[in-house]
Amino acid sequence: MKALLISFALLFSSQVLALEEAPVMANIDSLTQHELRVDGMTCPFCAATSEKSLKKMDGVVAVATNLDKGVISVCTTKEVSFSDDMLKSFFTKKGFTYRSQSAIDGCSLDIEE
Repeated sequence: MKALLISFALLFSSQVLALEEAPVMANIDSLTQHELRVDGMTCPFCAATSEKSLKKMDGVVAVATNLDKGVISVCTTKEVSFSDDMLKSFFTKKGFTYRSQSAIDGCSLDIEE
């Protein structure tokens, strides 16, 4: 009986945790896709470290890097804006050179559900 109660408690707690960790799916129309041009990223590890840091920022819902083009695509909620000074500082600390940014309405990246 004790084992049954413990099993039930573990099952219930794992389902509660799964509900708490589930990200909220954003409406694509309410997003902005920022295209960040960055020099110096030559390997997947370089891209992964920048992507991981960008994903931690409030309002960022998806990030992807195209190493061949030197572009990091970042989808954010409409409230998020990146200043050139902030991006220059961010990428300089990572050892890269920030060049420019552009933004479009919507998001073409895969958003994790």
